[in-house]
Amino acid sequence: MWMKERLRDFTEDFRRNIFFYAMITPAIAVIIILYLYPVLKTIQVSLYNFNLLSGRSEYIAFANYINKFTSPKFQTVLFNSFYFTVVSVAIETVLGLSCALLLNYELRGQWLMRIVIMIPIMVAPVIVAYEWKLMYNDQVGIITYIFESTGIIKEKISWLSHPRLAMWSCIIADVWYTTPFVILILLGGLQSLPRDPYEAAVIDGANALQRFTLITLPLLKPVLMAAILLKAMDAFKMFDLIYILTYGGPSLKTEVVNVHTYKTVFRHFRFGEGAAISIITLFSLIFIAIVIMFIFKGNDIIQKIKGSLHL
Repeated sequence: MWMKERLRDFTEDFRRNIFFYAMITPAIAVIIILYLYPVLKTIQVSLYNFNLLSGRSEYIAFANYINKFTSPKFQTVLFNSFYFTVVSVAIETVLGLSCALLLNYELRGQWLMRIVIMIPIMVAPVIVAYEWKLMYNDQVGIITYIFESTGIIKEKISWLSHPRLAMWSCIIADVWYTTPFVILILLGGLQSLPRDPYEAAVIDGANALQRFTLITLPLLKPVLMAAILLKAMDAFKMFDLIYILTYGGPSLKTEVVNVHTYKTVFRHFRFGEGAAISIITLFSLIFIAIVIMFIFKGNDIIQKIKGSLHL
């Protein structure tokens, strides 16, 4: 019964907005050509065992996917990608929100603080990677020099080849580079919030923590969700920073899906296997997006489902 009602509502809505749908049809056609066709072509390639060196192509159905999911190496790579995404996004969200709250206040020299914070996103990712690679150098790097001169470490540490420190070294570099992006989004969201609820809360005697938890966070939730969603997808697709810093080493400790895809396709020339990894990456991104949206809008979604089912 409820499906018939939804279908009737959709039909009525389509009739009322038929001009609008006609106007967006060309844009949808462009999206299909530029995005949907490459995805479908990648799916087709992933069903074949195509090797450029041998020049042979053999249809193997879902064998590439099965081999990847049952491969301990790929399981490690997938875990590395999720670990890098969760940790980096968590740190960047906390730092980004804290800095955005600070920059939202009228402070002396605030314009200079904004300029300094935005410097990293003005630099090309490749340049950032090489800068951090030089700073992490165990012989001439400034990080080793500071830790040695302050007595924190007694001997030089190879940050990018240490099994326990390599991933965290990449995360720190990514946090430095992309946190300003989160700050920029959240600061824009904070400055667009209405002032009336804050004035009413001050009159009611609410302190700063109560105003933040009861007013700022609920009103900022859509902007915060967008920032986390964009940053999570960007972190899961990380390539250039990790490729330059560690090339996925040591012993797969920092190898993520895009680095693994690059090695599979351009080093071993296994195009079918590389296409399968790309499709797995695509569905992983969709999964991440669904999880983030459910975390922020889970209660609203549940209520809509209950309403549609008349529960």
